[in-house]
Amino acid sequence: RPAFALALYGIAGNAAGKAGELRVSVEAALDAARSHKRHVLEPAARAHETHVFAHFWVREGHETDAAIVRALRAEYGGLLLNVTAEKMVTREHVLSMVLSMTTALRLARSAAAAQATDYALLLLMRHDTYWHAELPLPPADCARDYLTVASWCVSKPPLLPGVRKEGAACGRLGFQSMDGIHDYWLLGSAPMLEWVLGSLEHRLRAGGTAAVHANGRAHFVLQAQFERLGLSQRGLVRSHAASLSYVHFTLWRWRVFETNVTAALRSADGAVAAAAAEQLRGLSCA
Repeated sequence: RPAFALALYGIAGNAAGKAGELRVSVEAALDAARSHKRHVLEPAARAHETHVFAHFWVREGHETDAAIVRALRAEYGGLLLNVTAEKMVTREHVLSMVLSMTTALRLARSAAAAQATDYALLLLMRHDTYWHAELPLPPADCARDYLTVASWCVSKPPLLPGVRKEGAACGRLGFQSMDGIHDYWLLGSAPMLEWVLGSLEHRLRAGGTAAVHANGRAHFVLQAQFERLGLSQRGLVRSHAASLSYVHFTLWRWRVFETNVTAALRSADGAVAAAAAEQLRGLSCA
């Protein structure tokens, strides 16, 4: 069977505020991990050999962080081949994120080399991503050729955490240049993700975030990197039509925000539903 890897990065157990504040809890880490198992790992295991790798930043010697490592080992069980916790080396948000991403990818590469396997499909994801619905995976034999990203949920008025809006429309599904690339997760082959993010790490180390994009938020930096490598221009970045931010997944600290998925994807004129149906073709090689 083809191999699938979940590579986790960032801050495990982030419970409140920005991840860099390191306000973490074992409960948050476990709850997020359970959503990963239910909606990502268990569905993936139907067709793939499935492994998990985790890297996250910690405070040196903090008891909660040590407890989170133990909790993740217990929750993921034999699927977790490597978990590495390190003291945070920089407070620069985007560089910190990318360093954790590339470290998680190296953990996966080391395991793949040791087992003589190839992760044709790898989901690189924030630890605190929380899933409400299953993530359908595209076929591994063609997904290796492009990057799959989440679709943005855009509505007026905005769908805010903690606010339930029945019947709200999420607007156009798909890649939206004005919003950048959603940075909670990226899906692709391990080699492509290593190339994209390894070269981004080099650019950030050399010139800082400003050298990549004037807007220092992560999703704009990722978009600028994709364009620098020619991925967006060549159609190698695809939005996942069946994975909509803040509907199918969110962050753990916003998990109480539950939208009726059917209602959220419905609009008065049916345009949103039509767009979703059109984009579902992105889950095949066509």
